[in-house]
Amino acid sequence: MSRRTKLVHEVVSVADRHEGSQQHKTNLREIWDPYSRFLRDIGICPKRVKEIPALGPKLYVQLCVARGTAVGSIHNRTSGIRVVMKRAGKDIDHLTNAVLGVPRRDRNGKKVPLSREEQIEVHEKAHRIDEGFGLLTEFQSGFGLRGREALLSPPDLQAWHQALANGESTIHVERGCKGGRPREVSVLEARRPEMLSVLARAIDYCHRHNGRLVTGRGGDLRSSLNRLKGLYRRAGLTGERSGHALRHGYACEMACQRFDRKETEHEVLVGVASDLGHGEKRGRFTLVTYLRSIIERFARVFRNGRLFKKAKDIQPFSPGPAAQQPGPTSPDTAQDSGNKPGTHACLGEWFRSPRRPARRGSGVWKTRRATVRRAAPAVAQKAQKAHTGADRPAGRHPSPFERRRPGDPSQDFLATDSPPEGRSPDTGGADPGTGRAPEV
Repeated sequence: MSRRTKLVHEVVSVADRHEGSQQHKTNLREIWDPYSRFLRDIGICPKRVKEIPALGPKLYVQLCVARGTAVGSIHNRTSGIRVVMKRAGKDIDHLTNAVLGVPRRDRNGKKVPLSREEQIEVHEKAHRIDEGFGLLTEFQSGFGLRGREALLSPPDLQAWHQALANGESTIHVERGCKGGRPREVSVLEARRPEMLSVLARAIDYCHRHNGRLVTGRGGDLRSSLNRLKGLYRRAGLTGERSGHALRHGYACEMACQRFDRKETEHEVLVGVASDLGHGEKRGRFTLVTYLRSIIERFARVFRNGRLFKKAKDIQPFSPGPAAQQPGPTSPDTAQDSGNKPGTHACLGEWFRSPRRPARRGSGVWKTRRATVRRAAPAVAQKAQKAHTGADRPAGRHPSPFERRRPGDPSQDFLATDSPPEGRSPDTGGADPGTGRAPEV
Protein backbone atom coordinates (compact mmCIF):
# COMPACT_ATOMS: atom_id res chain seq x y z
CA MET A 1 0.00 0.00 0.00
CA SER A 2 1.48 3.33 -1.07
CA ARG A 3 1.82 6.37 1.16
CA ARG A 4 -0.97 8.18 -0.61
CA THR A 5 -3.32 5.20 -0.23
CA LYS A 6 -2.50 4.98 3.49
CA LEU A 7 -3.17 8.69 3.83
CA VAL A 8 -6.60 8.42 2.17
CA HIS A 9 -7.41 5.33 4.23
CA GLU A 10 -6.69 7.27 7.43
CA VAL A 11 -8.86 10.14 6.24
CA VAL A 12 -11.78 7.76 5.71
CA SER A 13 -11.31 6.12 9.10
CA VAL A 14 -11.05 9.50 10.85
CA ALA A 15 -14.25 10.68 9.17
CA ASP A 16 -16.11 7.50 10.13
CA ARG A 17 -15.19 7.83 13.79
CA HIS A 18 -16.96 11.17 14.13
CA GLU A 19 -20.54 12.28 13.77
CA GLY A 20 -21.86 13.54 10.48
CA SER A 21 -23.97 12.55 7.53
CA GLN A 22 -22.76 10.10 4.92
CA GLN A 23 -22.69 12.89 2.39
CA HIS A 24 -20.32 14.86 4.63
CA LYS A 25 -17.95 11.90 4.88
CA THR A 26 -18.09 11.42 1.11
CA ASN A 27 -17.28 15.10 0.58
CA LEU A 28 -14.22 14.82 2.85
CA ARG A 29 -12.89 11.91 0.84
CA GLU A 30 -13.50 13.76 -2.45
CA ILE A 31 -11.56 16.75 -1.05
CA TRP A 32 -8.63 14.70 0.22
CA ASP A 33 -8.21 12.50 -2.84
CA PRO A 34 -6.85 15.28 -5.13
CA TYR A 35 -5.04 16.89 -2.18
CA SER A 36 -3.14 13.67 -1.44
CA ARG A 37 -2.21 13.37 -5.12
CA PHE A 38 -0.84 16.90 -5.01
CA LEU A 39 1.24 16.11 -1.91
CA ARG A 40 2.64 13.02 -3.62
CA ASP A 41 3.56 14.96 -6.77
CA ILE A 42 5.52 17.61 -4.86
CA GLY A 43 7.25 14.98 -2.71
CA ILE A 44 5.91 15.80 0.78
CA CYS A 45 3.37 12.99 1.22
CA PRO A 46 3.89 11.42 4.69
CA LYS A 47 2.35 8.23 6.05
CA ARG A 48 0.19 9.99 8.67
CA VAL A 49 -2.16 12.94 8.34
CA LYS A 50 -0.75 14.77 11.36
CA GLU A 51 2.73 14.67 9.78
CA ILE A 52 1.69 16.88 6.84
CA PRO A 53 3.62 20.18 7.09
CA ALA A 54 1.86 23.54 7.06
CA LEU A 55 3.47 24.23 3.69
CA GLY A 56 1.17 21.68 2.07
CA PRO A 57 -2.13 23.59 2.41
CA LYS A 58 -0.46 26.85 1.38
CA LEU A 59 0.93 25.41 -1.85
CA TYR A 60 -2.32 23.61 -2.62
CA VAL A 61 -4.35 26.81 -2.24
CA GLN A 62 -1.96 28.64 -4.58
CA LEU A 63 -2.43 25.88 -7.13
CA CYS A 64 -6.23 26.12 -6.89
CA VAL A 65 -6.15 29.90 -7.30
CA ALA A 66 -3.83 29.63 -10.30
CA ARG A 67 -6.16 27.11 -11.95
CA GLY A 68 -9.11 29.48 -11.55
CA THR A 69 -11.06 27.33 -9.11
CA ALA A 70 -14.21 28.96 -7.79
CA VAL A 71 -13.75 30.81 -4.51
CA GLY A 72 -16.53 28.82 -2.85
CA SER A 73 -14.86 25.54 -3.84
CA ILE A 74 -11.54 26.69 -2.38
CA HIS A 75 -13.27 27.59 0.89
CA ASN A 76 -14.85 24.13 1.04
CA ARG A 77 -11.51 22.44 0.38
CA THR A 78 -9.61 24.37 3.03
CA SER A 79 -12.40 23.68 5.53
CA GLY A 80 -12.25 19.95 4.78
CA ILE A 81 -8.47 19.91 5.20
CA ARG A 82 -8.69 21.69 8.58
CA VAL A 83 -11.43 19.37 9.86
CA VAL A 84 -9.58 16.14 9.05
CA MET A 85 -6.20 17.36 10.32
CA LYS A 86 -7.73 18.55 13.58
CA ARG A 87 -9.44 15.20 14.11
CA ALA A 88 -6.17 13.42 13.32
CA GLY A 89 -4.29 15.35 16.02
CA LYS A 90 -2.86 18.44 14.31
CA ASP A 91 -4.61 21.79 14.73
CA ILE A 92 -4.05 24.21 11.84
CA ASP A 93 -6.87 26.64 12.65
CA HIS A 94 -4.30 29.44 12.62
CA LEU A 95 -4.04 28.92 8.84
CA THR A 96 -7.17 30.90 8.08
CA ASN A 97 -8.33 31.69 4.57
CA ALA A 98 -6.79 35.15 4.85
CA VAL A 99 -3.41 33.66 5.82
CA LEU A 100 -3.61 31.13 2.99
CA GLY A 101 -4.38 33.89 0.49
CA VAL A 102 -7.91 32.78 -0.36
CA PRO A 103 -10.07 35.62 -1.71
CA ARG A 104 -13.19 36.58 0.17
CA ARG A 105 -16.33 34.79 -0.90
CA ASP A 106 -19.22 36.90 -2.15
CA ARG A 107 -22.23 35.55 -0.25
CA ASN A 108 -24.72 37.93 -1.84
CA GLY A 109 -27.53 35.99 -3.47
CA LYS A 110 -27.36 35.47 -7.22
CA LYS A 111 -30.82 33.95 -7.59
CA VAL A 112 -33.85 36.04 -8.50
CA PRO A 113 -37.02 35.13 -6.57
CA LEU A 114 -39.87 34.31 -8.93
CA SER A 115 -43.06 36.32 -8.66
CA ARG A 116 -46.43 34.62 -8.16
CA GLU A 117 -47.25 34.88 -11.88
CA GLU A 118 -43.88 33.44 -12.87
CA GLN A 119 -44.32 30.58 -10.41
CA ILE A 120 -47.70 29.67 -11.91
CA GLU A 121 -46.16 29.69 -15.39
CA VAL A 122 -43.29 27.45 -14.24
CA HIS A 123 -45.70 25.00 -12.57
CA GLU A 124 -47.82 24.70 -15.70
CA LYS A 125 -44.79 24.04 -17.86
CA ALA A 126 -43.42 21.51 -15.38
CA HIS A 127 -46.75 19.65 -15.30
CA ARG A 128 -46.70 19.40 -19.09
CA ILE A 129 -43.21 17.84 -18.92
CA ASP A 130 -43.87 15.45 -16.03
CA GLU A 131 -46.70 15.44 -13.49
CA GLY A 132 -44.49 14.35 -10.60
CA PHE A 133 -41.95 17.03 -11.45
CA GLY A 134 -44.72 19.64 -11.49
CA LEU A 135 -45.85 18.61 -8.00
CA LEU A 136 -42.24 18.76 -6.80
CA THR A 137 -41.84 22.37 -7.99
CA GLU A 138 -45.05 23.32 -6.18
CA PHE A 139 -43.61 21.88 -2.95
CA GLN A 140 -40.50 24.01 -3.42
CA SER A 141 -42.44 27.25 -3.86
CA GLY A 142 -45.08 26.47 -1.22
CA PHE A 143 -42.86 25.05 1.55
CA GLY A 144 -39.40 26.39 0.59
CA LEU A 145 -37.92 22.90 0.24
CA ARG A 146 -34.63 22.06 -1.42
CA GLY A 147 -34.75 19.82 -4.47
CA ARG A 148 -33.43 16.83 -2.53
CA GLU A 149 -35.93 17.39 0.30
CA ALA A 150 -38.86 17.59 -2.11
CA LEU A 151 -37.64 14.45 -3.93
CA LEU A 152 -37.58 12.43 -0.68
CA SER A 153 -40.83 13.87 0.71
CA PRO A 154 -43.44 11.21 -0.41
CA PRO A 155 -43.41 9.27 2.92
CA ASP A 156 -44.34 12.49 4.78
CA LEU A 157 -47.07 13.77 2.46
CA GLN A 158 -49.92 12.24 4.44
CA ALA A 159 -48.67 13.76 7.71
CA TRP A 160 -48.29 17.17 6.07
CA HIS A 161 -51.81 17.02 4.65
CA GLN A 162 -53.19 16.14 8.08
CA ALA A 163 -51.26 19.00 9.73
CA LEU A 164 -52.59 21.57 7.26
CA ALA A 165 -56.13 20.20 7.57
CA ASN A 166 -55.93 20.54 11.37
CA GLY A 167 -54.90 24.19 11.08
CA GLU A 168 -51.33 23.75 12.30
CA SER A 169 -48.90 26.51 11.37
CA THR A 170 -45.86 24.29 10.67
CA ILE A 171 -44.94 20.98 9.06
CA HIS A 172 -42.09 18.68 10.08
CA VAL A 173 -39.39 18.15 7.43
CA GLU A 174 -36.87 15.42 8.15
CA ARG A 175 -35.85 13.50 5.02
CA GLY A 176 -33.11 14.92 2.82
CA CYS A 177 -32.30 17.84 5.13
CA LYS A 178 -28.86 19.36 4.84
CA GLY A 179 -26.55 17.98 7.50
CA GLY A 180 -29.28 15.61 8.69
CA ARG A 181 -30.91 18.44 10.69
CA PRO A 182 -34.74 18.16 10.77
CA ARG A 183 -36.73 21.36 11.07
CA GLU A 184 -40.19 22.86 11.34
CA VAL A 185 -41.31 24.78 8.25
CA SER A 186 -43.91 27.53 8.62
CA VAL A 187 -46.96 27.46 6.35
CA LEU A 188 -47.92 30.39 4.14
CA GLU A 189 -51.46 31.10 5.35
CA ALA A 190 -52.50 32.69 2.06
CA ARG A 191 -51.62 29.46 0.24
CA ARG A 192 -52.96 26.92 2.73
CA PRO A 193 -55.99 25.84 0.58
CA GLU A 194 -53.79 25.61 -2.50
CA MET A 195 -51.17 23.44 -0.75
CA LEU A 196 -53.92 21.15 0.63
CA SER A 197 -55.00 20.49 -2.95
CA VAL A 198 -51.39 19.96 -4.10
CA LEU A 199 -50.73 17.49 -1.27
CA ALA A 200 -53.89 15.52 -2.11
CA ARG A 201 -52.88 15.22 -5.76
CA ALA A 202 -49.29 14.30 -4.79
CA ILE A 203 -50.52 11.50 -2.47
CA ASP A 204 -52.63 10.05 -5.28
CA TYR A 205 -49.73 10.31 -7.75
CA CYS A 206 -47.30 8.54 -5.40
CA HIS A 207 -49.78 5.70 -4.86
CA ARG A 208 -49.79 5.14 -8.60
CA HIS A 209 -45.99 5.49 -9.10
CA ASN A 210 -44.44 3.30 -6.42
CA GLY A 211 -44.27 6.09 -3.83
CA ARG A 212 -42.01 8.43 -5.83
CA LEU A 213 -42.39 11.77 -7.52
CA VAL A 214 -39.37 11.53 -9.85
CA THR A 215 -37.64 8.23 -10.66
CA GLY A 216 -34.28 7.90 -12.37
CA ARG A 217 -33.18 5.30 -14.87
CA GLY A 218 -31.30 3.29 -12.25
CA GLY A 219 -34.09 3.51 -9.70
CA ASP A 220 -31.78 4.84 -6.97
CA LEU A 221 -31.34 8.28 -5.43
CA ARG A 222 -28.35 9.29 -7.54
CA SER A 223 -30.07 8.59 -10.84
CA SER A 224 -33.22 10.34 -9.61
CA LEU A 225 -31.22 13.47 -8.75
CA ASN A 226 -29.59 13.39 -12.18
CA ARG A 227 -32.98 13.14 -13.87
CA LEU A 228 -34.27 15.99 -11.71
CA LYS A 229 -31.45 18.22 -12.95
CA GLY A 230 -32.40 17.41 -16.54
CA LEU A 231 -36.04 18.24 -15.84
CA TYR A 232 -34.99 21.61 -14.42
CA ARG A 233 -33.15 22.40 -17.64
CA ARG A 234 -36.13 21.35 -19.79
CA ALA A 235 -38.41 23.65 -17.77
CA GLY A 236 -36.02 26.59 -18.22
CA LEU A 237 -35.05 26.72 -14.54
CA THR A 238 -31.38 27.56 -14.97
CA GLY A 239 -29.01 30.33 -13.94
CA GLU A 240 -30.51 33.12 -11.87
CA ARG A 241 -34.00 31.60 -12.23
CA SER A 242 -33.09 28.04 -11.34
CA GLY A 243 -35.11 25.60 -9.28
CA HIS A 244 -33.58 27.09 -6.13
CA ALA A 245 -35.19 30.43 -7.05
CA LEU A 246 -38.55 28.87 -6.06
CA ARG A 247 -37.15 28.56 -2.56
CA HIS A 248 -36.13 32.23 -2.65
CA GLY A 249 -39.69 33.14 -3.55
CA TYR A 250 -40.99 31.27 -0.50
CA ALA A 251 -38.51 33.12 1.74
CA CYS A 252 -39.70 36.54 0.51
CA GLU A 253 -43.38 35.61 0.95
CA MET A 254 -42.74 34.28 4.45
CA ALA A 255 -40.83 37.46 5.41
CA CYS A 256 -43.75 39.62 4.23
CA GLN A 257 -46.18 37.44 6.17
CA ARG A 258 -44.14 37.88 9.34
CA PHE A 259 -43.94 41.64 8.81
CA ASP A 260 -47.75 41.69 8.54
CA ARG A 261 -47.83 40.05 11.99
CA LYS A 262 -45.94 43.10 13.37
CA GLU A 263 -42.77 41.13 14.03
CA THR A 264 -39.47 43.02 14.31
CA GLU A 265 -36.73 42.77 11.73
CA HIS A 266 -34.64 40.41 13.84
CA GLU A 267 -37.63 38.18 14.57
CA VAL A 268 -38.33 37.99 10.84
CA LEU A 269 -34.73 37.02 10.04
CA VAL A 270 -34.61 34.37 12.76
CA GLY A 271 -37.92 32.91 11.66
CA VAL A 272 -37.11 32.79 7.95
CA ALA A 273 -33.63 31.36 8.61
CA SER A 274 -35.17 28.58 10.73
CA ASP A 275 -37.80 27.85 8.07
CA LEU A 276 -35.09 27.48 5.44
CA GLY A 277 -32.95 25.24 7.66
CA HIS A 278 -30.03 27.64 8.13
CA GLY A 279 -30.21 28.14 11.89
CA GLU A 280 -31.08 31.17 14.00
CA LYS A 281 -27.57 32.67 13.79
CA ARG A 282 -27.56 32.91 9.99
CA GLY A 283 -29.62 36.09 9.90
CA ARG A 284 -27.23 38.15 7.78
CA PHE A 285 -26.65 35.29 5.34
CA THR A 286 -30.40 34.82 4.95
CA LEU A 287 -30.88 38.53 4.36
CA VAL A 288 -28.22 39.05 1.68
CA THR A 289 -28.90 35.69 -0.02
CA TYR A 290 -32.66 35.09 0.06
CA LEU A 291 -34.22 38.48 0.89
CA ARG A 292 -32.26 40.85 -1.34
CA SER A 293 -35.40 41.80 -3.28
CA ILE A 294 -37.00 43.21 -0.08
CA ILE A 295 -33.82 44.32 1.68
CA GLU A 296 -35.12 47.90 1.95
CA ARG A 297 -37.56 46.70 4.63
CA PHE A 298 -34.55 45.94 6.86
CA ALA A 299 -32.97 49.40 6.52
CA ARG A 300 -33.19 50.05 10.27
CA VAL A 301 -30.98 47.04 11.16
CA PHE A 302 -28.84 46.57 8.03
CA ARG A 303 -26.51 49.30 6.76
CA ASN A 304 -23.30 49.20 4.76
CA GLY A 305 -23.23 45.42 4.82
CA ARG A 306 -23.55 45.22 8.62
CA LEU A 307 -26.43 43.79 10.62
CA PHE A 308 -27.02 45.68 13.87
CA LYS A 309 -28.52 44.16 17.00
CA LYS A 310 -30.74 47.19 17.62
CA ALA A 311 -32.86 49.06 15.12
CA LYS A 312 -31.50 52.48 14.24
CA ASP A 313 -33.76 55.12 12.75
CA ILE A 314 -32.33 56.75 9.64
CA GLN A 315 -32.26 60.54 9.97
CA PRO A 316 -31.12 62.98 7.27
CA PHE A 317 -27.87 64.81 7.87
CA SER A 318 -28.23 68.30 9.38
CA PRO A 319 -25.17 70.54 9.88
CA GLY A 320 -24.40 71.90 13.32
CA PRO A 321 -25.31 75.39 14.52
CA ALA A 322 -21.83 76.74 13.81
CA ALA A 323 -21.90 75.37 10.27
CA GLN A 324 -25.33 76.88 9.61
CA GLN A 325 -24.30 80.37 10.86
CA PRO A 326 -20.60 80.86 10.14
CA GLY A 327 -18.79 83.92 11.34
CA PRO A 328 -17.61 85.47 14.62
CA THR A 329 -19.97 84.99 17.54
CA SER A 330 -19.98 86.23 21.10
CA PRO A 331 -19.66 83.80 24.00
CA ASP A 332 -23.28 84.41 24.96
CA THR A 333 -24.41 83.63 21.43
CA ALA A 334 -22.19 80.55 21.41
CA GLN A 335 -23.94 79.17 24.47
CA ASP A 336 -27.36 79.91 22.93
CA SER A 337 -26.39 78.09 19.71
CA GLY A 338 -25.79 74.80 21.49
CA ASN A 339 -22.09 74.88 22.34
CA LYS A 340 -20.88 73.94 25.80
CA PRO A 341 -20.27 76.77 28.29
CA GLY A 342 -16.72 78.05 28.18
CA THR A 343 -16.16 77.00 24.55
CA HIS A 344 -15.62 79.68 21.96
CA ALA A 345 -17.94 79.41 18.97
CA CYS A 346 -15.24 80.41 16.50
CA LEU A 347 -12.95 77.63 17.71
CA GLY A 348 -15.79 75.16 17.48
CA GLU A 349 -16.55 76.24 13.93
CA TRP A 350 -12.85 75.99 12.95
CA PHE A 351 -12.65 72.55 14.52
CA ARG A 352 -15.62 71.30 12.47
CA SER A 353 -14.49 72.93 9.26
CA PRO A 354 -14.61 70.42 6.36
CA ARG A 355 -11.53 72.03 4.80
CA ARG A 356 -9.28 70.49 7.43
CA PRO A 357 -8.80 66.78 6.64
CA ALA A 358 -9.49 64.40 9.52
CA ARG A 359 -6.26 62.56 10.31
CA ARG A 360 -7.54 60.54 13.22
CA GLY A 361 -4.91 57.85 12.85
CA SER A 362 -2.06 60.30 13.36
CA GLY A 363 -0.56 61.16 16.71
CA VAL A 364 -0.06 64.76 15.55
CA TRP A 365 -3.79 65.15 14.99
CA LYS A 366 -4.62 63.72 18.42
CA THR A 367 -2.13 66.08 20.10
CA ARG A 368 -3.46 69.07 18.19
CA ARG A 369 -7.01 68.04 18.96
CA ALA A 370 -6.32 67.75 22.69
CA THR A 371 -4.47 71.08 22.67
CA VAL A 372 -7.38 72.86 21.03
CA ARG A 373 -9.82 71.39 23.54
CA ARG A 374 -7.65 72.47 26.49
CA ALA A 375 -7.07 75.96 25.07
CA ALA A 376 -10.68 76.65 24.13
CA PRO A 377 -11.99 77.53 27.64
CA ALA A 378 -9.00 79.78 28.37
CA VAL A 379 -9.34 81.64 25.09
CA ALA A 380 -13.06 82.10 25.63
CA GLN A 381 -12.53 83.51 29.13
CA LYS A 382 -9.84 85.86 27.86
CA ALA A 383 -12.08 87.09 25.06
CA GLN A 384 -14.94 87.63 27.46
CA LYS A 385 -12.75 89.66 29.84
CA ALA A 386 -11.46 91.73 26.94
CA HIS A 387 -14.99 92.48 25.79
CA THR A 388 -16.18 93.56 29.22
CA GLY A 389 -12.93 95.08 30.50
CA ALA A 390 -12.95 92.94 33.63
CA ASP A 391 -9.23 92.08 33.32
CA ARG A 392 -8.09 95.72 33.04
CA PRO A 393 -6.87 97.52 36.20
CA ALA A 394 -9.02 100.38 37.43
CA GLY A 395 -8.14 103.77 35.93
CA ARG A 396 -6.23 102.33 32.94
CA HIS A 397 -7.16 103.83 29.61
CA PRO A 398 -8.89 101.26 27.37
CA SER A 399 -7.02 99.95 24.37
CA PRO A 400 -8.31 100.55 20.84
CA PHE A 401 -9.63 96.97 20.78
CA GLU A 402 -11.52 97.48 24.05
CA ARG A 403 -12.83 100.94 23.19
CA ARG A 404 -16.12 100.75 21.34
CA ARG A 405 -16.58 103.04 18.41
CA PRO A 406 -20.25 104.01 18.07
CA GLY A 407 -21.75 103.31 14.68
CA ASP A 408 -19.17 100.65 13.74
CA PRO A 409 -21.21 97.55 12.70
CA SER A 410 -18.11 95.32 12.81
CA GLN A 411 -18.05 95.59 16.63
CA ASP A 412 -21.71 94.80 17.25
CA PHE A 413 -20.72 91.37 18.58
CA LEU A 414 -18.42 92.89 21.26
CA ALA A 415 -21.01 94.87 23.17
CA THR A 416 -24.55 96.06 22.90
CA ASP A 417 -25.48 99.58 21.76
CA SER A 418 -26.67 100.49 25.24
CA PRO A 419 -24.35 99.28 28.01
CA PRO A 420 -25.86 97.90 31.21
CA GLU A 421 -26.97 100.36 33.88
CA GLY A 422 -24.16 101.56 36.16
CA ARG A 423 -21.42 100.29 33.83
CA SER A 424 -19.26 102.34 31.46
CA PRO A 425 -18.08 100.80 28.21
CA ASP A 426 -14.73 102.67 28.51
CA THR A 427 -13.88 101.56 32.03
CA GLY A 428 -15.22 98.05 32.01
CA GLY A 429 -17.90 98.83 34.66
CA ALA A 430 -15.64 100.87 37.07
CA ASP A 431 -16.73 104.29 38.34
CA PRO A 432 -14.80 107.01 36.45
CA GLY A 433 -14.35 109.09 39.60
CA THR A 434 -13.22 106.47 42.11
CA GLY A 435 -11.98 103.72 39.76
CA ARG A 436 -13.93 101.13 41.74
CA ALA A 437 -16.55 98.77 40.45
CA PRO A 438 -20.08 99.61 41.57
CA GLU A 439 -21.59 97.53 44.31
CA VAL A 440 -24.41 95.20 43.28
